[in-house]
Amino acid sequence: MSYDPQFPKRKLTGDETEYLFMEKIAEEFGGAAQSTISLEEGNAPKFAHPSIIDDAGPRYSVSPDFVFYLPHYPKGFTTQAQVKRKKVYGPSDEPFIYLDEKELHRLNRAADYFDLLFVIHLPDAANTDGSVAEWLWVDAEDLKATRLHQRTVARKKTFLIPLTLFKPFTALSERIPYVPANTNTPPAYERPRTQTH
Repeated sequence: MSYDPQFPKRKLTGDETEYLFMEKIAEEFGGAAQSTISLEEGNAPKFAHPSIIDDAGPRYSVSPDFVFYLPHYPKGFTTQAQVKRKKVYGPSDEPFIYLDEKELHRLNRAADYFDLLFVIHLPDAANTDGSVAEWLWVDAEDLKATRLHQRTVARKKTFLIPLTLFKPFTALSERIPYVPANTNTPPAYERPRTQTH
């Protein structure tokens, strides 16, 4: 495994974004957010799930960054969030962000089992005309249902995610968590499982 000299800086940036997310959930909504940080240094937190291809036992996938609760949720209801700092690309009438294939696959896998949001922080938006909010979110189910354009950026398979899919952070106060994922009642429908890429 080769050493990436930019990793410490990127890690610090990611940590700052995650702390800002937790503070926004507490200050703006009166809610609570808990990080899924691994206790084992250097290992990403994992969740276990059944294999969709064989009976060889559970498979392990990288956990989303946070589990959070908002005051309008019934007690015990939670949502998970994957939080990333991003830059906006494209023309002002069709802005988008890049999301690499591995990250999209992780989101899709976690969305098979959890009520999940993809939250982005766009710090550069604070210096623009205000047409793009600094914090946005999209339901992972909506992201999975959208046909995305693929590109290769810096030799990585990457997807263009249009900002039109996202909602402003304040809209979280109106969002109801995915009910079947948070109750003991049978789900209203069978959630489809994504296949491994």
